[in-house]
Amino acid sequence: MINILLNGCKGNMGTALTNYIKNISDFNLLYGIDKNNSNLIYNISQKPDVIIDFSTVNSSLNILDYAVENLIPIVIATTGFSQDDENKISEFSEAIPIFKSSNMSYGINIFSNIVSYFSQHLKDMDIEIIEKHHRNKVDSPSGTALMIANNINKQNNNKYKYVFNRNTIKNRTKSYNEIGFSSVRGRKLNR
Repeated sequence: MINILLNGCKGNMGTALTNYIKNISDFNLLYGIDKNNSNLIYNISQKPDVIIDFSTVNSSLNILDYAVENLIPIVIATTGFSQDDENKISEFSEAIPIFKSSNMSYGINIFSNIVSYFSQHLKDMDIEIIEKHHRNKVDSPSGTALMIANNINKQNNNKYKYVFNRNTIKNRTKSYNEIGFSSVRGRKLNR
């Protein structure tokens, strides 16, 4: 039996994961933490085997500190980290196992790999990432959009620079070494 601490248990993904864990006999949801009981982290009596984090940046960094202090592996699915935060996560990965992804969808990861592959073979093509999310999406561009751009950039020797706000760039055309981002936010998406 794997005992899990789920950080962000009341969010969309946290709720889905909570329901999933309840139906799998090999997993036990030992603790569920959200913004309403975030102090629970200071009163944990039984050490979990793994932490799964689908929360916010601040909450994720707090649970990461706990994970390192107690040598607990962690899965991080939170997005919106600054470069300093990313550096901290990388540093902490030397002390504990950390699996981090901006999107846990198998399909999105396959898509990202395919797009990065094609970007190497379709020279002088314009790359723009246009995304749509529900109105409550906090980070813009999303971690998924950045993950796709980072995969493209990595496959192309980091030749691209990112343009997030074209209205600040006046009187010039788009160059071939740019990846532009557009983020649309609107009504809650029906599934």
